[in-house]
Amino acid sequence: NYGGMSSPYHGTIFYKNNWETKVKKISPLKYLKFKYDDIQIYELRNWYQYRFEIEFLQKINAKKLADEVMYPKYSYQNGTYRKGVDMRTLNKKWLKENKQFFKNSNRDFYEFELEKRIKNRNGKVVPGIEKFLDYHAINKIPKGIGMVKFQNWVIKNKINMLYYFDYLNMLKDLNIDPTGDANLIIPKDLKKAHDNAVELLNQLKIEQKRKENEKLQQEYEETLAKRLKLERVVDNYEFKIPRDIIEIIQEGKALHHCVGGSHYIERHSKGQTTIVFVRKKNDTETPFYTLEYQKGHIIQLRGKRNKKASQEVEKASEKWLELIKKEVK
Repeated sequence: NYGGMSSPYHGTIFYKNNWETKVKKISPLKYLKFKYDDIQIYELRNWYQYRFEIEFLQKINAKKLADEVMYPKYSYQNGTYRKGVDMRTLNKKWLKENKQFFKNSNRDFYEFELEKRIKNRNGKVVPGIEKFLDYHAINKIPKGIGMVKFQNWVIKNKINMLYYFDYLNMLKDLNIDPTGDANLIIPKDLKKAHDNAVELLNQLKIEQKRKENEKLQQEYEETLAKRLKLERVVDNYEFKIPRDIIEIIQEGKALHHCVGGSHYIERHSKGQTTIVFVRKKNDTETPFYTLEYQKGHIIQLRGKRNKKASQEVEKASEKWLELIKKEVK
C-alpha cells in the first residue's frame, strides 16, 4: 500500500513486460478460465483471494456462480448496495455441501439462498419475488402466514420492503405482536396501516413525555396565568401561549426545529424564557412560526426547518412586542 486510503495495487506501476500473459500462464491464477482478454488491475486481489472457490466452480461447470465470484457485481436493493455473493458464506465447506445444486447449471448465489430460506419456512419461491425481497430479510417476516401468500401479496402490491419493515418495527415499539394475525402481517392497505401505527406511536411518545415532564408542568402552570396576558391578535396573526409542555414538543415536531427539545422546555417551564406560537388568524391550530420572548426582547422568530420569518410576520411581531411593552409589566 502507498497510503492509508490506498488499496494493495493503488499507485503500483506495471511495466510493459507482458505481465497480463504471465498472470494467466505462470502465476497461481493460471488454472482459472478468464472470461475477458483484458485484465483490470483491481481484479487481481479478488482473484488471488478466492482462486480456490473460482477454480472449483469452473471445474463443476457452475458458470453463473463462478462468474459472480470472479467478477463480483453490486446492486442497490432495500436501501443498501448488495454484493451478488456473500463470501462469508461461500467457502470450501459450503461449496462441497451444495455441489450438486450448482453443478452444470446457471443457478446463482442469490437464487440458492432465497430458495433455501423460503423452504425453511415451508414455502416455495414465487417468480418475481427476487425483485422485492432480499433473502437476508426472510427471517424478519412474522410467522403465522404462508410464504406463498406473503410473496403474492408483496408482488401484487409492489411492496417496498424497507417501508414494510419500518411498519413492523413500529408494531414492536407498540408491543403489538403480529404473529398469526394475517390482517397485521399483510394489511390490505399498508400505507394506512403504517400511518395508523405512526399516529399511535406518536401518541404513546407524547404520553411518555407528559409523565416525564410532570414536575416541569407544575412549575409552568404557576406562571401560566401571567403569561396568558401576552396573547394578542395583531394584523393577520395570533400570538398564543402554549397551555402545556406537550404543545411545545408538538410545535417543534411539526416545524422540524429544536423548540421541542429539553433545553427550551426546561427554560420555558422555569420562566427563564417564554415560547410564543405565531399562528395565522384564520388557522390558529396549525403551527406556523415560533417566537422566543425574553426580558422585553424577541430572541428569535423561526418557521419550518428554522426558516426566517417573512417581512409581514416580522412587522406583526414587532407590533406585538410594542403592545406588550406598553400594556404588560
